[in-house]
Amino acid sequence: MTGTLAQLIALVAYGNQCISHFGTHREFVQHHSTFRFCEKVFFTAEKKKYFFSEGKRTTVAENPLEWFRYLGLDGCQALRLYYEPSDGSSGTADHKLAGMIGGGGIWVIEAMYPAYSDFWYGGWTVSREEAEDNRVWSVEYRCIGYEIDSRNLQFNVGAQRDVLSKALNEIETFARELDMENFAQVFQRANAALASAHPDQDYYHSDLLPENAYGMAEQQLLFAASRAWVFGGMGSWNDMGFEDKQVQHCYETVSSALYTAINTAIIAVVNS
Repeated sequence: MTGTLAQLIALVAYGNQCISHFGTHREFVQHHSTFRFCEKVFFTAEKKKYFFSEGKRTTVAENPLEWFRYLGLDGCQALRLYYEPSDGSSGTADHKLAGMIGGGGIWVIEAMYPAYSDFWYGGWTVSREEAEDNRVWSVEYRCIGYEIDSRNLQFNVGAQRDVLSKALNEIETFARELDMENFAQVFQRANAALASAHPDQDYYHSDLLPENAYGMAEQQLLFAASRAWVFGGMGSWNDMGFEDKQVQHCYETVSSALYTAINTAIIAVVNS
C-alpha cells in the first residue's frame, strides 16, 4: 500500500473518534506509522471576506489533531473515504499508475455535515530532502470541494471479503502458472489474513486502525487488502509484460480485478 493511501485511512479511522470525543489519541501524530516520514501535515481552505470576493487560501489547522477539532467545531459529523477512478484519458489503466503519487484514481477525505459534504485532497511535496531523521515530506490537505452532495460510499464487508478472496485466488493461480512464486506467496498470505486472528501481525502499518474501533471481520478485510497491494513501480507486479497476447490479457484482467477489489475492500472497512 502507498504511504499516501495509508495516511488517508488513518486520518479517517482515527479522525472519527477524535471528532466525536475531543481529546482522544493525543499522541496520534507523534507515534503513528503513516507520519513517520513527514515533517509536517497541515490543512488549508479558502476563506472569503465577502460573498462575491475571491477566496483566499489559509491554514485552518497546523496538524491533524487541530484539524479534527476544527471539523468538530464546524459541525462535521463524520469522515469518510472517497475514491473515484480516473477518466481513462491517460490511456493507462489505474492499477498501472497506482504506485505513483497522484496516480491510480483519486482518493480524498469526505467530511460529512448534516446537509452536505466537503472534500479534502492531500498533496505531498519533498521539503527536507537531506533530513537526517528521514522526515522529508510536507503534506498539505486542501479543501477542494465545498458544500457538495454527500457521497458516503458504502459496501458490504462480507460481500467484499468474498470478492477479494476470489480475486486473490485467481491472481495467485496465474502467478504460479508462470512460476512467479514470490508474488504467488504474497497473494496467498493476503488471502490467509482473511481468516487470521491477528491479521495485522508483522504488517508495517499495523496501527492503521484504532484499537477496538473495528470488528475482527473488518480488520481481516483491511489487512488482507493491504497485504495484497503489489501495485508499485520498478520491480513490482506492475513492472511486467508478456509477448504472448493471451497471457498479457490474462495478466491485465486479474491485475485490474485485484486492484478494484482492494480499493472497494478498503472503503467497505473504513466507512463501516
